[in-house]
Amino acid sequence: MHSVLFAIGDCFGAAGVPEHDVRQMRKRIREVLENLVNGPLTTSEKMFPVSRATAYLLTFMILPKGNRSEDLAEILLRKLRNHPDGITRDLSRWALENRIDEVGAVRPLVHAAI
Repeated sequence: MHSVLFAIGDCFGAAGVPEHDVRQMRKRIREVLENLVNGPLTTSEKMFPVSRATAYLLTFMILPKGNRSEDLAEILLRKLRNHPDGITRDLSRWALENRIDEVGAVRPLVHAAI
């Protein structure tokens, strides 16, 4: 699961991937992502790598809000910022602070704080 989540994030979070393709992929895996974030599966220490991979995928697959109040990735990252794993928490908080600007557009990674 850890490797699959990273692979999806790498493939569909890459620059130049059409937004429609990213939305379609997220739609296909939405239930899995929501279960990983909302359920107890990733709260045990041995499953922290899966929670980290989930935060990574969401960080790279954030999409512009458009006419929505929040993007799916933003909603799930807000929940992960309170995860028991410190790395998952830190990555989620970083993503929320650096990937989405004040008008809901996605900032390129090169513009993020280090």
